[in-house]
Amino acid sequence: MVDSAVSTILAERLRGARASVGFSTRRVADELPGEFALSHATIANYERGKTHPSMEVLAALAMLYGRPVDWFLESAPPLEGVVFRNLGGKSSETDLNQFSTSVHQWLEAYVKLERRLESPLNRDVTFRVRGNSGAGVAMSLRKHLELTEQNAVSSVIALTERFGMRSIEVPTSLSVDGLAGRFGDEFVVALNPLTSNGRARMLVAHELGHFIFKHHEQGLLEDQEAEDKAYEFASHLLLPSSMLQRAFESRSLMQLLAFKQTFGVPLSSMMFRAKRSGLIDKTASKWLASQFSKRGWMKKEPGVVVPDRATRFERLIETAAFDQRIRWAELESITGFNQEQLEERREFALRVCLGRYGEEL
Repeated sequence: MVDSAVSTILAERLRGARASVGFSTRRVADELPGEFALSHATIANYERGKTHPSMEVLAALAMLYGRPVDWFLESAPPLEGVVFRNLGGKSSETDLNQFSTSVHQWLEAYVKLERRLESPLNRDVTFRVRGNSGAGVAMSLRKHLELTEQNAVSSVIALTERFGMRSIEVPTSLSVDGLAGRFGDEFVVALNPLTSNGRARMLVAHELGHFIFKHHEQGLLEDQEAEDKAYEFASHLLLPSSMLQRAFESRSLMQLLAFKQTFGVPLSSMMFRAKRSGLIDKTASKWLASQFSKRGWMKKEPGVVVPDRATRFERLIETAAFDQRIRWAELESITGFNQEQLEERREFALRVCLGRYGEEL
């Protein structure tokens, strides 16, 4: 007999493992070895907790999904309050669930490995919010961090980790910059590695704004007022008003590009904020828009922003396996992923760090 708690965990794990590889229940039935003649309905019943696979069948499913058998019987905190960021195009609920399931599984692996290595996030920022203005709080934080207005935030990812926010890169074919949510008692962000470096920095700074104002605890991640405040915070954290003004002092595209590259912010964000604040008038805004349009910059911005990506998990994999602190068999058991998947994850992170995701190294 399987008790109800284990049954629920097993059903959830079976659903999640199948979703992560993108198989239908029919595909699973077709892919299983011949000695396991299972129908797709039987597999669906396993995933609903109505019936339970034998250990032999579970082992076959584990091999098909690339998971250790033990992983299917372990519990993990749920990924809750998920909000997709800058979701474009038509995305089915199945596709969105597959992405969030993949995020959930990699987050679980990340946290478990971190605990095994006794290497928690370095939560060393104690910052008290005073006031209710996104801009004001951003400038207070810059002062707290001893950043002058001329200084760029070198790594937004590292800053959020100092607050205890966890970030990870998870590839997806969806037209989405990433997602935010809660994993247990942590606020987490998952980035699509195809998201440009400038947009990724803005997104993570935006989520830091939500975190500082505790919008995630209040269920306000999609509230428009909260969104505006978080955007204002992110924009001023990365580029103070005095620097934005200097960027637009003259109608110089080269000057705008220089500020984009120095402060790591998208041109589109600079334009939006300058127009919204009245820093540029309608004539200047129209001229800049025409210049951007004829050069194709509306679709693909020029200028290089140094990669600022979420790769701490992969660095832990390197520490564990490639420095031989943990044997591969134990690493597989801890993370729920096999050696090949973890080595691929390391190579994936290297490409992301070099700004060459999707290319061969």
